Amino acid sequence: MDYFIYSVKVPQDRITYIKKHLDKILENENAQVEIKDNEITIKSKDSLRAYKLKSIFEAIGRGFEIDKALLLKSDDYSFELIDIPSIIGSKAPNQLERVRARVIGTKGRAKKNLESLGECYLAIKGKTVSIIGDSTFINDVREALEMLIRGSPHSRVYRWLEQKKKQRKFYSMLEYEYKNEL
Repeated sequence: MDYFIYSVKVPQDRITYIKKHLDKILENENAQVEIKDNEITIKSKDSLRAYKLKSIFEAIGRGFEIDKALLLKSDDYSFELIDIPSIIGSKAPNQLERVRARVIGTKGRAKKNLESLGECYLAIKGKTVSIIGDSTFINDVREALEMLIRGSPHSRVYRWLEQKKKQRKFYSMLEYEYKNEL
């Protein structure tokens, strides 16, 4: 039987954290993990498990704590990575810092609002913003973050996410009623 192999590079400052929690990450997993310098190689006979482990290591590398990263073992959660410079098109360091500050907000308020409205978790590290969230809603959160990064006012982004949240609740209620009619 063939093995599926994934490799992921993680910032050196997160390798110690990963090593500390490796047993917890690999709990109930039938996979082998090798860590060399800042590269993690995952080997498994199950491609989905290997891919999920890759996402977990990426999430931890981007700044998520272990409990949030382990949500990715579930099929209900996804991981997204947004590269800020690719959206703003500028390599100027002050531009990057300005955008990071917009996403975080005063005393972390913007980040908390985005997490609450988007029903997700965010991590801002280096030139990236990472999302762990519900698989069905994560694209909306990504779009909201991209709007904010491009300069849309916070209030507009929040309103847009609130509308998406209401739509999702409405459609889930319809789905629930439809299932009960059958």
